Amino acid sequence: MTTAEQAWLFTMVSQDEQESYEEKLAFVEYLASFSNPEAVRQIREDRKHARPQTDDEFAGWLKREFGREAPLRPKQR
Repeated sequence: MTTAEQAWLFTMVSQDEQESYEEKLAFVEYLASFSNPEAVRQIREDRKHARPQTDDEFAGWLKREFGREAPLRPKQR
């Protein structure tokens, strides 16, 4: 298998996994909307405005949760 074929296969598998995740998420939200539709609306709205954590934020969360520094690798330049 060539490098181009591997890249194409990886892309297709990644897309399939993303579609599967989105379908499952939509189904869970659909089921949850029967018991608490307002909560589902709020979760969807929060998800729209979410942003990824920085490394420092994640390290801080780990320290708060587990009570010690995480053995993270130093940043490479």
